[in-house]
Amino acid sequence: MPKPQKRDNTYYLERLKRDHPKIYADYQAGTFSSALQAFEAAGLKKRRSRLQELKNAWQAASSSEKVEFLRWLKIAAATPTVSPPALPIASSGLLQPWAKARIQVIVKAKSLTSADLMEELGFDRSDTSLYRALARDTRVKRQLIDALDKWFISNASL
Repeated sequence: MPKPQKRDNTYYLERLKRDHPKIYADYQAGTFSSALQAFEAAGLKKRRSRLQELKNAWQAASSSEKVEFLRWLKIAAATPTVSPPALPIASSGLLQPWAKARIQVIVKAKSLTSADLMEELGFDRSDTSLYRALARDTRVKRQLIDALDKWFISNASL
């Protein structure tokens, strides 16, 4: 069985020189910042899609990295793709579903109790208004909505 041909930069540079002399001359003149850009311009190589990159990274990842990525993905899926300030947190005083989900993700990530959460928001620890709004769709005050808006921004990395 014949040995497969090695497809490294030397191979592609030879093909570029032979099949695409103008692009090779431009590469030699420094028009392209890398050999890969010249190969792509000549059609010798195609840029991998983000999906291909993700698949490749998944195959190369260790078991623990895969578990950690899946954990991150679960949190990311519950997080809105639009930044919170662009979306209303509440409508007619009722929390939006995305806001409820985001609160739960942050509370879980930080292991907060309802009292801890209210304290972080700047309210009395015994205030149960947010807990009631999360559990039973009761209305929340404007001050609480404003505090949640700031809290989402300060916890954007979670």
